Amino acid sequence: MKTSHWLGLATAILVTLGLIVGYEYARAPEATLVKAGDLAPDMRLPFAGGDGTLAISRYRGRVLLIAMFMSGCKHCERDAPKLERLHRAYFKRGLVVIGISVDRDRAALEDFIQRHELTFYIAEDFGGKTVKDVYGSWRMPEAYLIDAEGRVDSVYLGGVDWVSPRIRTRVEELLERSGFEPKIP
Repeated sequence: MKTSHWLGLATAILVTLGLIVGYEYARAPEATLVKAGDLAPDMRLPFAGGDGTLAISRYRGRVLLIAMFMSGCKHCERDAPKLERLHRAYFKRGLVVIGISVDRDRAALEDFIQRHELTFYIAEDFGGKTVKDVYGSWRMPEAYLIDAEGRVDSVYLGGVDWVSPRIRTRVEELLERSGFEPKIP
């Protein structure tokens, strides 16, 4: 074979490896500003529909899952129904799921909420400036599982199977440690 053929093949392999490494780095929890073990930074964002303001610190004593998303994102579309199932399964036991939309279009967000029949809390950060400044978020979806003391337990980048045994087991462990006592009517 000619040298130019080998050179072209070697270049293609190196470019492919570079893309793979870059993609994996961008998905690695180490690529975020907020890491497991950190105290979750507080944010103040309006809830969708204008029903008050999200303040993460308000949920101390509860296990919190913050999921940043955008309606046009294919992983977000797949994750939304599973996040809803996780929310419904564990809300009464102390898990609070909060979605944070970085959409720029309120109509797209409202359509996303209706299509997926979402009942968990959803806050708006149009354009994602606040989540980028506070959490370093720029890839969607991105999520943070936060324990009852306000420490980040896990960072998730990209699509996640929120109803997988691994996730459910971790949520159950955090709920058990939280000492949350549901109020019985």
